[in-house]
Amino acid sequence: MYIAFAYSTVVLALVLLLLYPTRRQVQKLRPKAGSALATTYKYLRKTHQALGVLVIPVAFCHCRIAANTTGERSTLGASLLILLILLGLSRLLKKPLGRHWKRLHQVLAAMLMTIGVCHGFIGIVM
Repeated sequence: MYIAFAYSTVVLALVLLLLYPTRRQVQKLRPKAGSALATTYKYLRKTHQALGVLVIPVAFCHCRIAANTTGERSTLGASLLILLILLGLSRLLKKPLGRHWKRLHQVLAAMLMTIGVCHGFIGIVM
């Protein structure tokens, strides 16, 4: 069961991470409204916050079920959960952080992706 939560977390995280490269392409290419790129970007922008909130409990369920099933604890997994919460907090603290919130959010997302790949690789190998 924890595998289903793991894959769900990965899919949600990948969809969330797609916003940045899609935004860069939209800025670079300036697609017309209704094009596939513009429509994808609009969808990602509209769903980003809701998916960001959803990924936290899904990841938490994965952590709890995996720990109870395998009897092992993962430092990388705990780090990922903390990073997810920090990503949410960076958005909640957008006003006090001012114009620096987006850079912080991007750095945390890059850290999440890097640690997530390591966590997934270790999970597959072991």
